[in-house]
Amino acid sequence: MNRDRFSIPWLLAGFFVLAGCLAIPETASQPGIAPTGTSTPTELRLEHSPSATETEILPAYPAVPTTGVPTATPTPTYDAAAYTLPPPPPPTPTELPSQQPPLPGPIPLLPAGQPVRINRIHMIDSRTGWGIGGMEEDAGHVLRTVDGGRSWQDVTPPELASSEDQNFKQAAGYFLDAAIAWVVFYSPSPIYMPPSPPDGVWHTRDGGQTWQLSRFPQTNSDLFGGSSVHEPEFTFIDAQHGWLLLETHIGMGSFADALYRTGDSGQSWQLVTVETHVANNGGMDFFDLQHGWVPDYFDFGVYPPMELFHTEDGGLTWESIALPFPDGAYTYAETTVPYSECAVTSPALRSPQAGRLVVSCHLLGVTNNDHFLYTTLDGGQTWQITPLPGYPEFISDSTGWTLGQASSENQAGDKPQARVLYHTQDGGQTWEEITTVDWFGQLHFINQQAGWAIVSTEEENYLMQTSDGGKNWVRVDPQTIPGEGPASRRDPPRISLPAGLLPLEPGNLNLLQVLDEVPGGNTTDLAFDNDGDTLAVAQRDGSVLLWGVRGEPYPRVVPRHSDWVYDIDFSFDGYWFATASKDGMVRLNAMYPSPWIIRDLSPLAGHAGEVTSSAFVDLATLATGSSNGNVNIWDISEAFDSADPADTNISLLSTLKGHTGWVWDVAVSPDRQTLASASDDETIRLWNVESGETMQTLRGHSGTVWRVAFSPDGTFLASASWDATVKFWDPVSGEALRTLQGHRDWILAMAFSPDGKSLATGSRDGLVILWETESGKMLHTLDEHDAAVRGLSFSPDGRLLATASEDGILLLWGVTP
Repeated sequence: MNRDRFSIPWLLAGFFVLAGCLAIPETASQPGIAPTGTSTPTELRLEHSPSATETEILPAYPAVPTTGVPTATPTPTYDAAAYTLPPPPPPTPTELPSQQPPLPGPIPLLPAGQPVRINRIHMIDSRTGWGIGGMEEDAGHVLRTVDGGRSWQDVTPPELASSEDQNFKQAAGYFLDAAIAWVVFYSPSPIYMPPSPPDGVWHTRDGGQTWQLSRFPQTNSDLFGGSSVHEPEFTFIDAQHGWLLLETHIGMGSFADALYRTGDSGQSWQLVTVETHVANNGGMDFFDLQHGWVPDYFDFGVYPPMELFHTEDGGLTWESIALPFPDGAYTYAETTVPYSECAVTSPALRSPQAGRLVVSCHLLGVTNNDHFLYTTLDGGQTWQITPLPGYPEFISDSTGWTLGQASSENQAGDKPQARVLYHTQDGGQTWEEITTVDWFGQLHFINQQAGWAIVSTEEENYLMQTSDGGKNWVRVDPQTIPGEGPASRRDPPRISLPAGLLPLEPGNLNLLQVLDEVPGGNTTDLAFDNDGDTLAVAQRDGSVLLWGVRGEPYPRVVPRHSDWVYDIDFSFDGYWFATASKDGMVRLNAMYPSPWIIRDLSPLAGHAGEVTSSAFVDLATLATGSSNGNVNIWDISEAFDSADPADTNISLLSTLKGHTGWVWDVAVSPDRQTLASASDDETIRLWNVESGETMQTLRGHSGTVWRVAFSPDGTFLASASWDATVKFWDPVSGEALRTLQGHRDWILAMAFSPDGKSLATGSRDGLVILWETESGKMLHTLDEHDAAVRGLSFSPDGRLLATASEDGILLLWGVTP
């Protein structure tokens, strides 16, 4: 949707970020650890086979080029001293709050036997249907009826309730049939406030008795402002394929759209397009996997005031069509106009080229609107415009109803004005009077006979129901009925920890206990940020989960890659983190001004294969390892000068060559002078950061060296291998100091405690072993995981140990007083 022509009049210069499109590759490579043709054992390479939903989630859409930075020619010399920082001071232990603030739970269900307001209704047949509503002004409950709308059971998903200082959450849904539905919750607000996008998309396949929350990517939350003002729009073409359009207000009359799509019934969503604009969306409709419509309209004099955006590639790219005005409506050059604004809504495609829209124009000084039906047979190049007696409700291309305008405007205390109910059987070209009613409401028909209307006044809310096509109507007063609601209404997943945890020391590691567990997904690595408030968990699908350690519900999902994220590394100041992926990319991500605002600043391209590891040498330099056996050193000193990835200036300083196999890990010494790399060739190399020369080649392992880490004081180096051992090395002399044996299988994770007194290792045998670094003694073994342990990390204050496994569980360990 190209709206660049609106940016000058309506966007403050330099104030808002123009978000670009996120590329979605046509085919993701099969998840795995090593490629065919290397010396990597076949067992690990084939340990994960993609399921049908992984390989068939979406059709092959045309690829969109990803904004990137060309690989620069390596610079012959590099002055590392110019960027080198002194070693960071040891972390100061901090107590968790003695009393955690109360955490909101799921939205409470409505009490039984009470009148309920119905704001939206979607009936499946004459008795069964869905509704959205609540008590009084509340519109955050999902309801279900089996008696035509007289009684309703509250089947609201266990969505987290709003805190007291926020508006009530509202629900928006798409109801496919009596069993299948999708629902999101949002917090509308007309004022400037921090972003409040949906936490995810709820999906049910059993009529609301159970709900699953999708992992929803919040990739548009870095825009300034960001309060939701318009109802999210769903559309599905079948039970598997659908789209979701989120529109947020970012201030000064400007909006931002994020369009997502799913190909697996809503289990996962992929970002398709992000746009900023000053229009109001009027809905969305797709005919098939490629062709879709989104109408836009403006309400304060922008030209052209009405547009239709159409796509032929599933939403990756959009083209605009200016819509003509109905007879008597204003043109841009006129100074005296009969209409103050026109709104475009209700897009409906019946083929890639044919469809209809509804245009409602507001008359100056008059409450009623004039409505027009727009139909096209040639993709919007020409339109047939037909006046309507009211806003229409169509159940097919030919059949529809509408309520005509009131005979006169109501005054305070007046009785409702009579309105004529009309019916069409030729697609809205002609209308037949059916009856006259003394109410006004939203019409909803399911066939030629059965229909409902939601009638809302200042005093009451009720339904009108017909079973003869609208000739006769009966009033229905909705009420709630007893019921347990969804079978599972537990609190949303969150990390909740006790207060007063003790610092972890060799003497108390045998007292470690599981403090909490949350879903970990398919974890490949994890790391605490520098203040210990956020735990980043890398995933096989290319995303990163960001868990709040202080009780925030649900992890934020950062979809940054199209394949495995092998490694996460935080910068020393805590503002940035880097992710290295199997898709051949390294991405830099910003963590300011809060852990939930993520900015994808720039991808690094330059490796001839998979990027396996990353490490910040200092705040201006990044080291990365690759499947081609090289270590690259990047100058990222100017990478964050602009919020636009295309404006970043990243250059390749040097390439360190010497390994004959994959480089699986890189680590930087505390004094920033030495770089260590671990390889598939069973060696560790120590490099001089300034010169790029090899200082030592350490040999002794009999298998792939998977992890390498310097002790916090830099006095020795630890390496973990697929030979099931850990070795300690003198980084100066290269001497092997000690070998730790205890695991029965490949070691896949390793981390030092912040004080350097302890080392934790995780293995494919499912065990986590705690070692005393001074003696090499095995102190304690944790056996709560049921599969390979792929990630572990100590919190910066040394009071927590996080472990993640292929069993899908993330565990938080600690010692209580």
